[in-house]
Amino acid sequence: MAVKGFTRRRVPPGVTAEDERGVAIARVLVVIAIVAIVSTVAVPISRDHLDSTHVTQAIADIGAIEIAISRYQSQNRGELPQSLSDLNLSMQQWQDPWGGTYQYVNLESSDEPADARTDFGGGTVNRDYDLYSNGKDGRSAGTFSSPLARDDVVRGLSGSFYGSVADYPNSGSR
Repeated sequence: MAVKGFTRRRVPPGVTAEDERGVAIARVLVVIAIVAIVSTVAVPISRDHLDSTHVTQAIADIGAIEIAISRYQSQNRGELPQSLSDLNLSMQQWQDPWGGTYQYVNLESSDEPADARTDFGGGTVNRDYDLYSNGKDGRSAGTFSSPLARDDVVRGLSGSFYGSVADYPNSGSR
């Protein structure tokens, strides 16, 4: 029985139903191979794009927090906040893109010079305050030369640099 518009496929002589199934399986395997090849290329590219997007978001957040700190200073006779909670911001709003919290250290009121993070040359990263994200791995170190700090996103050079520690100028000079 033929339905209007549809006809039965003609099978060449000597081709069995098992042969037809074999061809169908081969087609499925080719499609699976193509999907696997595309996936091995697309997944790393999308991961790199996501990492880049997270770094960009962290830089924007650090800039916004810096504006809030400047506003706090202007309202408090030039004094820096002791912590980010002094800014009356929703701390949920200021989680970094990886789910961690932004780190802040007021270096002007700190009694310990050891609180200041150091760059690759051993110089202090900031003179007023440190503001940074621990990055993708959620860990950091007191010096940029540590592998734990390489993925941190920082405010450096007292506000002249924003970005990943991996992109920080290696000179160590001011």
